[in-house]
Amino acid sequence: MSPSTEDLFTATFGPQAPWRVERAELSSAKRRIDFDVISTDRHMTCPHCGALHQGIHERVHRSWCHLDFFPAQVRASDIVVRPHSLDGYDRLTQGSDDANN
Repeated sequence: MSPSTEDLFTATFGPQAPWRVERAELSSAKRRIDFDVISTDRHMTCPHCGALHQGIHERVHRSWCHLDFFPAQVRASDIVVRPHSLDGYDRLTQGSDDANN
């Protein structure tokens, strides 16, 4: 069985579990690739203090222009989540480190 387009983009762009590429759309006419990164987990590790199994209290949609891939422009979007932190400062986290650049 061959991998799905979403599996190929997950492997190529590298979001780490629990993040994954849910949708990938290739448009040769526009010379553009659009993909969505998601996580459906209800709990995550706090990216600031490292506390495990923290509830997520906010999800925010963001999109950005990723590095171009072959001759196509790449547009990515994800749902940024905000898990609770033990230190009281909740931090946003998202699926791809490249999104922070």
